[in-house]
Amino acid sequence: MGERFVLLTWPECTEDRNEFRLLLQKLFNEVETDDPVAFGYDPNEDANSANNKAAKERLRARQKGDVLGLFVEYRYDEATSRITTEFYDNHAGLGEKWLRGIGDRWYYITPRGDLYYFGKADSLWGGLGRAFQRQVKGSFKADGKLIASYGQPSTATHANIFHADPRKLAARFFNSITTGPDALNEMSAKDGPLWPRSTDIDDDDRRRIARKMALDRLTGTLFGPATQPGFTWTTEAFYEVLSEKTRSQLPNDWETSFTTYIEKVVTKQFSGDHNALASSPPIKQSQIWDELFVIWRMDPPPRQTCIIVTLSKAGKKDPRRVMGRAIMGKPLGTMLALAYQSGLEPGDLKLGGPPVDNVAIDEEGSITLFRLIAWSAVIGFILSYLCFRSVVTTLMVFFVGGLSAVASLGMVWWSGASVDAVLMSMPALVYVLGLSGAIHIINYYR
Repeated sequence: MGERFVLLTWPECTEDRNEFRLLLQKLFNEVETDDPVAFGYDPNEDANSANNKAAKERLRARQKGDVLGLFVEYRYDEATSRITTEFYDNHAGLGEKWLRGIGDRWYYITPRGDLYYFGKADSLWGGLGRAFQRQVKGSFKADGKLIASYGQPSTATHANIFHADPRKLAARFFNSITTGPDALNEMSAKDGPLWPRSTDIDDDDRRRIARKMALDRLTGTLFGPATQPGFTWTTEAFYEVLSEKTRSQLPNDWETSFTTYIEKVVTKQFSGDHNALASSPPIKQSQIWDELFVIWRMDPPPRQTCIIVTLSKAGKKDPRRVMGRAIMGKPLGTMLALAYQSGLEPGDLKLGGPPVDNVAIDEEGSITLFRLIAWSAVIGFILSYLCFRSVVTTLMVFFVGGLSAVASLGMVWWSGASVDAVLMSMPALVYVLGLSGAIHIINYYR
C-alpha cells in the first residue's frame, strides 16, 4: 500500500451494519477508474447508443476532474446534522456553479455544460475586488478560459446533468479500498493457504476452521478483539453481549457446553484461575471465543473491523481535501462528508495513517498560530510602548514586525509552497526579528 493509506473505523464498525455497507458503497463511487462499465456502460449495447455515450461522457468528466483536482465544498450543519454542498451559485450572474481545483484555483460550469478556468486563486485583493464589483454592479465579470464542454445544454425541460450536480466533475481521491472482511475472505478461501487438508470433515467445518485461523492472524490489525476489557466469561456475561440473531442460533445445551469448555480452558491454560482468563491479552481471549463457535459449528458474531483506503494522485496532492475538518472556515474533507452522509456521528469516526497525521499536525498548527497571533500583537505593542513611551514610535515598530510576519507568509504563497508544521513557527520568529530590527534602528537615530 505504501505510505498513502487511511484507515477508518468506529465503535460499531461491523460488516452487518448499514452504516458500514453504505459508506463502503459511497467510497467505491469515488475510486479512480478508467473502466466505463463503472459509469453505466453496457458492453452488450452498441457503442454509440445513448446509454453508452452518456456513460463515456461521465467518465470523461471525472477524468478531467482528476487532472484539475476539482473539489466539492462540503459543509456540516451541526443544528440539523446534515451535509450540504456549496457551489456559490450564480456568483457572476451567469447561472454558473463554482468548484475549487489544485492550488485553490477556481473553475465554474455554466448551464450549457461549459467548464471554465477562472484563473484566479484566492487572495486578499482579488476577493476585495470581486466583493466591490458585486456590491456596486450586482455581479463581477467572469472572463474564464473554456476548458471543455460536457453533456447537452440545459433546456426548459432538461437540465445539464453536470451543471445540475457538479459532483459529477469532482476529482476521485481514492485509488483502492480494502476491508477487514475482504482480507478475511481471501485468507480463508477454499484451497487457500489456511484451508484444512483433512478429508474427515465437511467443507462447512473447514470454512469455519479456516476463518478462525485467519481471524487469529488479523485480530489486532484489521479486526478488534472479540471481548471487551472486564469480560468475566460467565454464561450471563456471554449471553448479554450477543445479538438477538446470534442468540437464536445457539444450541439448546449451550450453557452446559459453554461452562464445560471454559472450565477445560481455565484448567489447562490458566492453572484453574478464572481471573487469569479474564485478565489475559485480548488476542488470547479472542482465540478462545472463536474456538467456542467452531465447536458449536456456528459463525461467530461480526467483530469491529475497518476500511483501508489508498489515495489517488489527486488525493495525494492535498490530503486536506480528503480528510480535513471543517475548522476556521475551511470545507469538510470528502471522506468525512461521505462518512457523515452514511449516518456516522462526527465524534464516532476514527482515522489513522500517515496522511491523517500530517493533516492533523497542520490543522492543529493553524489553530495554535491563530490563537497566538492576538497575544503576540498585544504583548509586542505593550512592550514597545513601555520601552519608548510614545504611541507613534510604538506603532512604527509594531507595523514593521507585523508587516514582516505577513510578508513571510506571502512569500510562501507566491513561491507555490504551502505552510506545514515546520513553517508554522516562522511568522512568530519573523515577527520577533522584525520588532528587534525596528527597535535597533530607532535607537540609532534617537
